[in-house]
Amino acid sequence: MVKVYDNVFDIQMLNYVDNYIRELPYYPHTSTTIDESNFFGTKNLYDEHYLFNYLSSIITECNGKKLFKETPKVTRVYANCHNYGKHNGGRWHTDEGDGGNGWCNATMLLYTQEWDTSLLGGTLFKINDQIEKVEYVRNRMVVFSANIPHKAEYHLNKKTMRYSIAYKMSGILND
Repeated sequence: MVKVYDNVFDIQMLNYVDNYIRELPYYPHTSTTIDESNFFGTKNLYDEHYLFNYLSSIITECNGKKLFKETPKVTRVYANCHNYGKHNGGRWHTDEGDGGNGWCNATMLLYTQEWDTSLLGGTLFKINDQIEKVEYVRNRMVVFSANIPHKAEYHLNKKTMRYSIAYKMSGILND
């Protein structure tokens, strides 16, 4: 199950978050590939800034609908960034870690920056032996079961890194 929600935050909040995560120091993410020119960076935000704890209370409900069957717990939150190039996407992975029985049942991705979708940079999902893509669109939230294989698509934007925020959540998603 992959759900997409647009226009999640008001513009002032979105601009603040976008500017904040662009200034962070990033370190190599485990999705970084072997290619030396690849940089897929990450920065832990769990307990980093009150804002990210506040955002987690917003993103558990969208358009008046609860996304979880019970109140979830945020188990990890971090920002990701990756650079330009056909070899610079992430690697296929799931987020469940423990078979979906505890620390991560769902992942939420937030796309914060203006982006030209013709330059790629979405998120790819393997569902029933098919690859599905969710475009990177500013102010979009993508919510999916942690056991779905996914990866960041490489992008062709030579002017900037591609940034996102990932929340790992415990709790069962509503259908």
